[in-house]
Amino acid sequence: MEPTKQPTKNLQTNDSQTAVYQQISSELDALERGELRSQAQVLILQKLLDEATGGSVDDLRRRAEQLHVRMLADEGVNPLRSLPLLAIVIDSKEDGSKDISYHEVLPTTPELTLDDLNPKNTDSPLFPGRLGTAHLATVRDARSVSPRCTVLAQSPGWINIEHIQDLERCQSRITYHHGRPLTWDKNIDGKAWSTNIDTVYFSDWLNDTGVFNSRVKSAVEIGVGTGGISQALLASCSRLERLVFTDIDPHAINAARRNLRPYRGNADVSWAIGKGLQGLVPPGSLDLIVTNPPYIPHPDGDGDKDHYSGTKMIKRLFVDGIPLLNPNNPEAAIYVQMSSVTLPDFEMYRKEHPEVEVSLVGSPVRVPLRLLGLRREPHVVDYIEKRGGLEVVPDDPLRYYHTIMAFRLRPKR
Repeated sequence: MEPTKQPTKNLQTNDSQTAVYQQISSELDALERGELRSQAQVLILQKLLDEATGGSVDDLRRRAEQLHVRMLADEGVNPLRSLPLLAIVIDSKEDGSKDISYHEVLPTTPELTLDDLNPKNTDSPLFPGRLGTAHLATVRDARSVSPRCTVLAQSPGWINIEHIQDLERCQSRITYHHGRPLTWDKNIDGKAWSTNIDTVYFSDWLNDTGVFNSRVKSAVEIGVGTGGISQALLASCSRLERLVFTDIDPHAINAARRNLRPYRGNADVSWAIGKGLQGLVPPGSLDLIVTNPPYIPHPDGDGDKDHYSGTKMIKRLFVDGIPLLNPNNPEAAIYVQMSSVTLPDFEMYRKEHPEVEVSLVGSPVRVPLRLLGLRREPHVVDYIEKRGGLEVVPDDPLRYYHTIMAFRLRPKR
């Protein structure tokens, strides 16, 4: 067995913690050499690491998280094991509206292989026109791409609600936007964010305003989810040499690797687990940073209780993101999506950084705000309502509405 590594400065160096650190390091060495193949063991090691370090993120935690992602991807060679049952096709109109059609995916003959379900190129049957589907309904000018939200907002007289809901409950779907397939299966991808309303509008704003272009050679996406924005970036930036994508969720990293595979081309595509920008790339090396970060303010400050809370990632864009932009590229910039409820915090951050030029991208859109995760904390919803930017419609089944928008950040020249 290889010698164990010495504790980092993040650790308190009492004897018990040093012993735990050495044990974790030793077992990680064995896992990385392939001597042990248990995903559960990796998760146990991560828990032990939290206890040993007080939750600090050090080299061992990063190794454990990266190993977790690799093991997720290696199970059965390909992680997507069955055909999604629901297909959602999003049609972006010239006026900015979105038509969404729902289709039941029909059994195929012969049965698809794992390689078919995890495409390496556009020959996969997952691409448009290659799957057998039955059209169920089309929602015109939809403001949500969640089947449940959209269906519940409709009159029950004209749409097969129960069947669509049954398919949606299976929590396995494939979404097409601009003809590109993006798969999500809760049994494999967990709570990783699949294509949602933010993804669709943000992607279109970036594409329609020419952000995705042949001059982008190096890019980063913070919070990749299942890969919708990075997928559009790879498909549209023909001279891209390097893409790094990040997420705090190993399942999201794994899903994004699967969904980005057909679009890698000659680009060097890599990933990192984490929340911020520090240490990802050298200063001055990026042409583009894109992110749809958590943007819901929280009364307890910039907490990490759920996928919504806190605006500190937006704050870090001003501090950590701007120095990463290529000073020799006048178009190098950060593009961030946020909500009308974020604006009080955002205005504070931009006033603290007068050296950063801020401009609106695209046309803001009023859409439903899904606050299901926060309804268990009424004081949080009350806090958001009082700050402004949130519209409450009592008789509407969706109830809460906000306005999503995107901004460009770059150094003033």
